[in-house]
Amino acid sequence: MATRGSIQLRPHDRVRVGVGVAGSSADWIVIDELFNMHIAGHTGNHSIFYTFYEAWHFQPAYRNVVTKDNTDLEPRMAIWHHSQIVLLFTRMQVKTDDPTDPDKPRDVFRIVSHSDGRTFGPETKMFDSGKHPTIATGRAYEILYAAYVDGAIQAVHQEYDGGKPGLDTDDNPLPTYNFQDSNGVDLEVEDDTFHFQASATPGAPWIMIVRIKDEATASFWRSTGHPPTTWVRFA
Repeated sequence: MATRGSIQLRPHDRVRVGVGVAGSSADWIVIDELFNMHIAGHTGNHSIFYTFYEAWHFQPAYRNVVTKDNTDLEPRMAIWHHSQIVLLFTRMQVKTDDPTDPDKPRDVFRIVSHSDGRTFGPETKMFDSGKHPTIATGRAYEILYAAYVDGAIQAVHQEYDGGKPGLDTDDNPLPTYNFQDSNGVDLEVEDDTFHFQASATPGAPWIMIVRIKDEATASFWRSTGHPPTTWVRFA
C-alpha cells in the first residue's frame, strides 16, 4: 500500500484529481497492481490525453493525445484483465463555439489500449445522449460501465470472459439497462457526476455515490445484484 498525505492508494483505486498536467487538466487516475500510475485528462483544446508513470518514478514514461475532436471531456478509465485499459469520454454531438456547454447533447465513447496506453484502438459509441460516464472493475473481474442519460443511470455489465470490452463473444454491443430502486423504478438522478466501486470483500456489494433528483447533496447506495441492477440507499 502506498500513502500520499491522507489518501491511501491501493491496487486499482480510482482517485479524482484536479491538478494540471502540462497545461492540461487531469481528471482520472488509476493505480495498477504494480503501482504504475495511469492518468487521463483533457487538453486545453478539449481533446483527451493519457499519461503513464512507472511505479516510484516522478517523470512520465510517455504521454499521448488519444482523441482529437476538440469537444471531448470527462475521461474515465479502468484496467481490465490482460492489462486492457478501457477509457470512456464524452463528445459533443454537434460542435459549437463553446465545447464545454452543459446544455448541448453529448455521447459517451469507448477506446481500448492493449499496450499500456502507448496506442488506443478505434472509438466506439457506448451511450447515446450520455454524459458523466464512469467505469469500475469488480472483485470477480467483471467490469461495469455507466453514464447519465435523460435523468437516469444507464449501465452495461460485462463478465470477465464476456468478450472484448463492451462487446459480447460474437462482437456485438452488450445490452444496456437502467439502475433501479428496490421497487423496480428507475433511479431519477441529477445531471451530475457519480461513481461506484466494488467492495473489497468478495461477494460484498457495489457501493455508489450519486445525487438523487431534487436533492442538494449526494447519497450512498449499494447493490448486491449480479449484475448490479437494484440499488438500496443506506446513507
